[in-house]
Amino acid sequence: MVFLLSGCIFKSNPAGFVEIAGAWSLNGRVVYGETDLTGSGTLYITKQEGSIFSGTGWCIFGSAPVEGTVSERPENKLVMNATLTYGDQERTVYFVGHVKEFESEISVEDGEIFLDNLTKKVGTWTGERTVAPW
Repeated sequence: MVFLLSGCIFKSNPAGFVEIAGAWSLNGRVVYGETDLTGSGTLYITKQEGSIFSGTGWCIFGSAPVEGTVSERPENKLVMNATLTYGDQERTVYFVGHVKEFESEISVEDGEIFLDNLTKKVGTWTGERTVAPW
């Protein structure tokens, strides 16, 4: 299926995986060294082919392409990453969590944020899909 929402084209074919395509509202907190930030962002997952998805995320650091995977039901483990420029360095940020499916809501409530690899936890996040692509 292909969907158009506010200038974004959404292509979704989850084939048995939880459908996560659409617009998401994210909230999180990062604690790293002297940095302690709480903030929010927006994520547009514009393409999903089975377990693999991609899109664009926006936060206080700007926008970045994101890509990731979601595991099969019922686990629904989500792992996505984005490469951000921080100062003069490119850093990869990983977002991990479990997608919760409710009758009228798709969300992530137990997300963790990692910097550079999946061993350096720097924060937590939650997310809620605010607009489904249909």
